[in-house]
Amino acid sequence: MEYRVRSLNQKGVIFFQNHLNSIKFDGANTSVDRSILLDDNYSEDLKEDYFIEDILFEEKFDFAKYIVQKIDLNKNRHYHYHIGLWTWLSAFYFDQVCPLESGVRRPGQDARHILQDPKDFRTYYRHLLAGPARIFSELGEKGRIFLSGELSKRGDLVEQLQAYQNIGLNKGIIEAADSLYWDEKKKKLKKGAGSKGAGTPRRFVTIIGQFELTYDLNSMEGAKILELFPEEFRKWIAS
Repeated sequence: MEYRVRSLNQKGVIFFQNHLNSIKFDGANTSVDRSILLDDNYSEDLKEDYFIEDILFEEKFDFAKYIVQKIDLNKNRHYHYHIGLWTWLSAFYFDQVCPLESGVRRPGQDARHILQDPKDFRTYYRHLLAGPARIFSELGEKGRIFLSGELSKRGDLVEQLQAYQNIGLNKGIIEAADSLYWDEKKKKLKKGAGSKGAGTPRRFVTIIGQFELTYDLNSMEGAKILELFPEEFRKWIAS
């Protein structure tokens, strides 16, 4: 069954936020009342007609690729910043972004579900749907290192690399990170990519910060950037 994509209005956003609060503070574990998603009192049509299905996505990558195509985000880039749209989608896919785990829902910060200031890079990428969609739209397949795992979990790699705008959207840097932390044979992140220590993403961020003082990383391809990295990263390249 297909559903027409809509946008929550202010009343709808408040309704959704109250629902999140009822889970966090009152112990409620219910899903969102989907009737508001089609109710003109709480939501409104977009200018264009787009339709989605209630699909269970295995990973963030699957959702991001799907929604970028369905809403044609590469063409309609203004929708990346549409608070009502992404909050509507969060409510629509609520059972995936805030699933029941051992009978309990854990929504976390509102920014994970309600898009905050779209121009604030740090809070934007906390949104569990808008963030992955923007990554796929900007980076395509190379964004896969950020897009593994369930919709409801951001992951340490995302926290480390996407927290910095100069890293998150620099294709050369992402190519370097992809070479280090993506297992091409297994089609998933390499074991230990989310840990701490030598050569891990935490160190990657630190080293990139040092390189930026000396090199124009925006003009460099991933392979050239990798050549600059110290010995501690060699085991990741070889693995």
